[in-house]
Amino acid sequence: MEKALILTGFMGSGKSAVAKLAARTLGVPVLDLDDLIVERAGKTISRIFAEEGEAGFREQETALLREVAGRMDIVVATGGGVLSTPENRSILEGATVVNLDADFATLLGRLHGSEDLRPLLKQGPEKLLKLFENRKPYYEAVRLHVDTDGKDVSQVAEEVVNLYRSRAGGKE
Repeated sequence: MEKALILTGFMGSGKSAVAKLAARTLGVPVLDLDDLIVERAGKTISRIFAEEGEAGFREQETALLREVAGRMDIVVATGGGVLSTPENRSILEGATVVNLDADFATLLGRLHGSEDLRPLLKQGPEKLLKLFENRKPYYEAVRLHVDTDGKDVSQVAEEVVNLYRSRAGGKE
């Protein structure tokens, strides 16, 4: 493996779980941007949103993305909104990015009961659908995609690793 493998996709697409398995398969470390933000801030994402708003969270996310995007031999799970800012999209231009796709109904099913971990879920399904639709063009602009519908985490991770190795220039 050479370039970092960076996973994007809407919340519930499986970025964190897939990143862990992909990293294990590739024999490299894994970083989860959301976990790293929580660790560095010393507070939950919900608390960051409550105290600093989404803008404050996004600033922290961008700062971390700048740190990790250029690293070699690592798998990075991003937050679902990482592609929503032009600066983040620019940071990721040279990286190997794979978007994890899923239908909105699939995502809703996966997200049920995780409102405490994902503050944007508290807005309800209608607003979540609007957010999904607003972010969709950014996800679609990513060159590499893996569909996660009807697949378990290990199947998706295997597809991600195979795609990375065959299309993104990753070495075994």
